Amino acid sequence: MGISPFAVLAAAFLVFSTAERFQAAAAETAGEAPVEFTYGGISPDKTNVSYKIKVNTDKPIDEVHINLKETDASGKTVEQTTIVWQNIVGSTRKPIESGKTYEDQTPLDPAATKADCSLKEVVFKDGSKWSAN
Repeated sequence: MGISPFAVLAAAFLVFSTAERFQAAAAETAGEAPVEFTYGGISPDKTNVSYKIKVNTDKPIDEVHINLKETDASGKTVEQTTIVWQNIVGSTRKPIESGKTYEDQTPLDPAATKADCSLKEVVFKDGSKWSAN
């Protein structure tokens, strides 16, 4: 019993589609940042961290990932996570539009006295990613 022509065709398609996705991801990584991220610091009431995201690409964005590290007064890490920003207004997800600047904030752990925030990656609607690293 041999390999069916359908199986060969399916395997070839899988190899080529995977290669195309990797090439698209590599092209995004090599280019200019698709968003400009600005960390605004801790709010005056010490309950949130704020940030701005300015979209610099026409390629449709699905979400933006942000590194967040919170430390207490002794320098001990109290929280280290990735914020997944998706432009949710109220409880409705809205499109992320080219040329717009979005301002948002994320709650801060009550034990935190310092927070560092940085852009991690951008995930596009087609599944490709751009990484800040």
